[in-house]
Amino acid sequence: MGRMREKLTTAVGSFGLVSAAQQLEKAWRELERCRRAETENDLRDSVINCAIAIWHVNDWIWAAIAQGKTERPKVMALLGVSGRKLVEGDLVKWAVTRCPELEMVQSVCNASKHVGVVGIQGAVMVVSGADGEGRRPVIVDGTGAEHDALRAFDRAIDFWLDQATDQYVMY
Repeated sequence: MGRMREKLTTAVGSFGLVSAAQQLEKAWRELERCRRAETENDLRDSVINCAIAIWHVNDWIWAAIAQGKTERPKVMALLGVSGRKLVEGDLVKWAVTRCPELEMVQSVCNASKHVGVVGIQGAVMVVSGADGEGRRPVIVDGTGAEHDALRAFDRAIDFWLDQATDQYVMY
């Protein structure tokens, strides 16, 4: 197990992806694929890929914080943590508090991997055109309210654009 752990903790990126900023760029490309999708399957695949990419910006930023690539006192102050050790959950709680769309993104991401949804009632394709041909991805929150998935993803990307830097850290 020790050898496996060493390999997993020293692995960097995937096919050249090495920073929060690059993960965010990937999320943006996936959102553009959503907007250009020509079939329902292409739309479904790109929506899921977009949610996964957006949600995992958290991981990339946390990795940078944990590796000391930013000044920890500044991050702790930003996240509102004092008197204890900073943990990844602090970043997640801070992010979803400031960007509620991230909670929807997280639910779609996790549901696509684990066949279960927490926090939302569902993520569905609904008819959007008068002719019944068009479909659009909708997230139904815990109250039953419908949210346009692409708009939610766009807001989540904008949130992280204000937080992530080219050096994998937060301002």
